[in-house]
Amino acid sequence: MNAWRANISVNKQSILIDFQGSINAYTGVPLTVKNDAVCFARAGFNVILWINSAADIPKINSWIQEESRLPESYKFEFDWTRPKNWVLWLKQLFQIPIKLQKSHFFYCDLFPGVRINKSTLRIVRVHDPFSNSVSATRSFLESPARMKLRIAKFLRVTAFNRIKHDSYLAFNSIFTKKRFTAIHGRGKGSVVIYPTIQFEFSPNSSLNTEKQSNPYWIMIAGQRQRKKPSDVINLWAMSSISSLSDFVVVGQVPLTLLCFEAIEKHKAGALRFVKNVPKDELLRYISNSAASIFYSLGEGFGLPIAESLACGKTVICNDLEVFAEVTGGLSLTFPTDSPTQVIEIMESVLVRGPESLEETAALMKQASKYSVENVSSKWASFLQELIP
Repeated sequence: MNAWRANISVNKQSILIDFQGSINAYTGVPLTVKNDAVCFARAGFNVILWINSAADIPKINSWIQEESRLPESYKFEFDWTRPKNWVLWLKQLFQIPIKLQKSHFFYCDLFPGVRINKSTLRIVRVHDPFSNSVSATRSFLESPARMKLRIAKFLRVTAFNRIKHDSYLAFNSIFTKKRFTAIHGRGKGSVVIYPTIQFEFSPNSSLNTEKQSNPYWIMIAGQRQRKKPSDVINLWAMSSISSLSDFVVVGQVPLTLLCFEAIEKHKAGALRFVKNVPKDELLRYISNSAASIFYSLGEGFGLPIAESLACGKTVICNDLEVFAEVTGGLSLTFPTDSPTQVIEIMESVLVRGPESLEETAALMKQASKYSVENVSSKWASFLQELIP
């Protein structure tokens, strides 16, 4: 047992986590919730998972048995009294009290305004500023998204405005905190705690890689409102480097968004789509790739980028400010408004070949910021400071 963990666990404070939807998560916010639960456990806290059905417990127990990052023999507690999402939205909107299991802290993200006991400290995990305005009405009008998503955003902003001055905020990046503060101002207390990566690694170690018959690029991103893997896939398929390399996408991309050349590459097996990839398999995909590529019009962090750094792999991404923060300036970047330049970078990586030992070491050193040890320690320090 690490000394820092032993000192913390003496107090054994409890934290209730809104865990609904996280157990089957492989990406995004739900995956961060799951990883944060591991960090709280490693920091010595008594973690209670708030779910809406006891039927999820066997799945969670299976995950616990396979999760090597958890302390030996650690056991989560369960509270399966959580309402379904649509009920929780209504209870949050009308501030109807919810009987929660007693705990020192309540950790939430998508439902920040749940009415809780006054003695419980609310920790809101902030992944984005919620909206571009403090006005819930403006937030409803600012996006052309589907009606369901716009209503959810309206309710979320309404709820958050009620509790933001009495809650503690944990931002996923300096970039997110800066954007949030510009819109909402400073709250009661806040901290930047980066999401942790799924993999256990040492910055001083090297990963075993397998020789590939054909080099391939990996992109961990399904097609979303802001994520644009199809743009890079089409550029690759129409370029000469598609005859020298394959492309693996971890996520879903509608074939209707792909050009003729990309469709043909998909039929031939040079373009492959995989989903719901377990972390050990994802580790192998990243480690054996020529480089990891990411293209998005807006992010609050970039977990696939952090995970690629942990594998010592070259990261090719567009020039978002937050990507520069995550990579520490070690990425190969192309302009967000000119993704065609990604092809030149990909060509240079193929000519260069595998990363040198020095390059790999530098990438993994940057990734140590996102290690489970470092993030667990950050959470422990932050929460201990809040307890009288």
